[in-house]
Amino acid sequence: MAKVKTPTIEGCSMRAADQERLRNVEATKQAYRDKAAEADEARRLADRGEGHYRREYILREEAVLIANDLNHVMNKIPGNLLNDCRDQALKAAWKHSMTIRTLRQNAFVKADSELTESKRLLQKVEQDLDRFFPADGWTKVVGADGIWRPKLTREFNENMRDELERSAVTLQHSLQILQRVADDAAAELNAATAAYDEARQALIWSPI
Repeated sequence: MAKVKTPTIEGCSMRAADQERLRNVEATKQAYRDKAAEADEARRLADRGEGHYRREYILREEAVLIANDLNHVMNKIPGNLLNDCRDQALKAAWKHSMTIRTLRQNAFVKADSELTESKRLLQKVEQDLDRFFPADGWTKVVGADGIWRPKLTREFNENMRDELERSAVTLQHSLQILQRVADDAAAELNAATAAYDEARQALIWSPI
């Protein structure tokens, strides 16, 4: 049986230190803003001959150091804490939430695509109704020779209009159903994303 690797005291201490830095990220952001404001003030004083540009330079350098540290904390530490977590139950829960989120994402993309296609078809049918059957009930069509001709027989046109209207009604009903399906898929995706984020945060803040 493979031996399970247990976290060391040193590893836990380093993890706690990283978590503390991540917890203080807002304070670090404020420290950067304060240092930048100091540098701006030093520049104004130097411009008026009441100070030295050397002070501004030093303050700008200090601001850069804070910014670099902030960048590391925000972009590197979360990933490090995720990868270094030794809580297998939390890791399994995160992996499961990732799978569910992917499934919900695929379902939403499919539902949204079907909804978009249904809207396109309905728009086309409505355009055909407007084009062939304007308000006055009559229209003319262009023959193959480019000459305007009276529309086809009343019976044919009425049948065609009935068919288009039935298609429009069917598509409208379908659109209502597809809209509900897409809304449900979006809600399920939002819930899955929230669960994924929660599982991810649990890994980041795990003490081991």
